[in-house]
Amino acid sequence: AQRKSDIATLAKAIKDYQSNNNRGRLPDNIAGLTSIKSQYLNNTFVDPDGTNYALEVLKCDDGTVGAKCPKYDANDVKNHKMIYALPAKCSDNHEPQVSDNPRKAAILYRLEAGNEVFCYDL
Repeated sequence: AQRKSDIATLAKAIKDYQSNNNRGRLPDNIAGLTSIKSQYLNNTFVDPDGTNYALEVLKCDDGTVGAKCPKYDANDVKNHKMIYALPAKCSDNHEPQVSDNPRKAAILYRLEAGNEVFCYDL
């Protein structure tokens, strides 16, 4: 439950950044996410076990709309790594799908129980 809450917190910070700083566009690189972490999360963004979350950008713009992001591998969602995929949306099986909307993104992370990957649409 805490990790879902943390994902929602990151999503809110990204939306705030999007509306305040970036002409409505989502950040599309690690520098943008680092800026969000410092401006909106006060550099405190830690897993319930006390380890800092690592953020990674996954660009899905080279795939077929509606298909799984070509570079996505569920095995990459580990070791406190949170994946921020764009342009993307979550599929029914919690994988990022390529979106034709550049203002759509998905955040993926493993939940505490069962090691299941959770996908959150922005």
